[in-house]
Amino acid sequence: MRWTFVTGSPATAKTEGLAVGVHDDLDFAGLPGAKALKAEAERLRFKAGAGESFFAFNLAGKPAKHLLVVGLGSRKAFAPGFLRAAAALAARRFRERFLQHAALAFPLGEDTAPARWAAAQALVEGATLGNARFTRFKTEESSKFEGLVSLQIFVPVKDGSLDEGGKLGQIMAEATLFARTLVTEPANTLTPERMAEEAKRVAKEGGLSIKILGLKECAKLGMGAYLAVAQGSKNEPRFIHLSYRPKGAKFHLGLVGKGLTFDSGGISIKPSDGMGAMKSDMSGSAAVLGAMKAIGALKPKVAVDAVMAMAENMPGGGA
Repeated sequence: MRWTFVTGSPATAKTEGLAVGVHDDLDFAGLPGAKALKAEAERLRFKAGAGESFFAFNLAGKPAKHLLVVGLGSRKAFAPGFLRAAAALAARRFRERFLQHAALAFPLGEDTAPARWAAAQALVEGATLGNARFTRFKTEESSKFEGLVSLQIFVPVKDGSLDEGGKLGQIMAEATLFARTLVTEPANTLTPERMAEEAKRVAKEGGLSIKILGLKECAKLGMGAYLAVAQGSKNEPRFIHLSYRPKGAKFHLGLVGKGLTFDSGGISIKPSDGMGAMKSDMSGSAAVLGAMKAIGALKPKVAVDAVMAMAENMPGGGA
């Protein structure tokens, strides 16, 4: 999804959909069709709380566009997190109507460079997260819809802080979506070996150092407890160590993520109701690998070591 910060009137934006944000005081002043919007909100008993939204009219503005109203909650409690959630909600609602081009017109909060930077990050991050879907195994044509292609974000004044914040939001969202995709993958495709291949790609993209230990290397190091977990599965374990060493780093961070690509249970096999969710027992390692993806892109002045002990816990003759 391409995003841009623009100025001007949202009502005349050349786009298919427009989302406007409003606080719980229902002050629609300055928005296109303010009186009609307020009347429609009252008719629908819309309180503008966080997570609330409604399509005000099927088409509005010039050129005509789908008009979505999104609640931002209280002005007093307003923070970038509300913008992130609202942008994600708007992206999801636009997807419902199969729109490819849309615009956001949300208040950004305080008129300071740091506030604009934080708002820009939240809006881009939220919209990118809300726009994404895992469709790898979908076969229906409607399920393959990619969502928004372009997004205009209306702001009172443009400055460099907006683009900087937006770029950070994009990086954070992409790292989050990468981790989500790994967790969503079924266990028969996301094996310990596959996770090691994903880690190699992250290392190459971000200029990170990587070391991967296989079955023999782990045995030589005496990692018996770890290997005992994996020995019932036909999928061999992979012990992954990623390192990031920037010059001048004064702080060293360690990240450890649980890496069971599937956990059937040991002596007591897990009940069937919860067995399907056991593919997510590697979500800790997915979060760590996603963090390393972001670190490789951001290049912070912090040394980082990330460790992921990938294995599949399954019953078998060797368990």
